[in-house]
Amino acid sequence: MACREPLATDNIEFNIPAQYMTADILRASGIFGKDASWVDVPVNRLLEPKLYTIYNREATQ
Repeated sequence: MACREPLATDNIEFNIPAQYMTADILRASGIFGKDASWVDVPVNRLLEPKLYTIYNREATQ
C-alpha cells in the first residue's frame, strides 16, 4: 500500500482469516532500512517498463 500519509495501524482488525499477517507484522512491514531510500526513477508503466532495467543494473554492479 502506498500513501502520502502514515497509515494508522494502531487499531487495525482483520475481518478475514489471516494466518501469516498480524497487526504487528503489518506495522513492521512499513519499516525500511537505510538502504531503502528515495530514488528518483522514471514512472514504471506496463508498456514502458523501467524498474526491470534498474534492478538488473544494480544486481550486476
